[in-house]
Amino acid sequence: MTTPAPFSIVDIARAAAHNLGTSWSIAPGVFSVSATINAPDGSSYILEVRDTGQGVNLCVFDENASRHVLHWAAEDDGVVHLADTVGVTIRMIRDEDSSTPWNAGQHLLAVLEAHDRAATAEGHKIGAYIVMPGRLGQFVTISGSSTSGDENRHDYAPTDHDGWTAVLRDADGTQVQVVHQSPQGINRDFAEDTALLASVVLPLTSATQTR
Repeated sequence: MTTPAPFSIVDIARAAAHNLGTSWSIAPGVFSVSATINAPDGSSYILEVRDTGQGVNLCVFDENASRHVLHWAAEDDGVVHLADTVGVTIRMIRDEDSSTPWNAGQHLLAVLEAHDRAATAEGHKIGAYIVMPGRLGQFVTISGSSTSGDENRHDYAPTDHDGWTAVLRDADGTQVQVVHQSPQGINRDFAEDTALLASVVLPLTSATQTR
């Protein structure tokens, strides 16, 4: 007997729409095995599970019916992680036609903001970081690296992403622990890696407001 999943495609879509913004909405598909995520500008994105020939994967279909496979997504990730992956994927799809596409840091800041986390982009002598206030006076610094070999940056295109590094620090800046180093393989999948990073740093910080 198969144990039913603790959540559905509709749950993932609903959480992703919430993260994308207050004007986003969803429409459940037949039998709730798919869901359509609707943007304020009238565009829509279908979320469903498909057999891709390399396995059964969660997929996002854009308005041109182009399929975007979330190769690393798994039920064990949970709704929050999966919704973050879907949200970043949709933002990246929308950026393809934008004259001012977001860089990696902007995408990450949007994910953190959706979870009511305070975060700022700061420049230092050795690079640029995203800084999050933590608990008990500690803070988290996040830096990215690109496929061109740049490190301690986040101003590159998401398609050039080569990994995130997050470090928990004491109030004086002393390193306490490296809390996230992108796993090999996932480091090249920007949406999945960003969702994975968020799942690590969110518990180390506190929400600042209720949206």
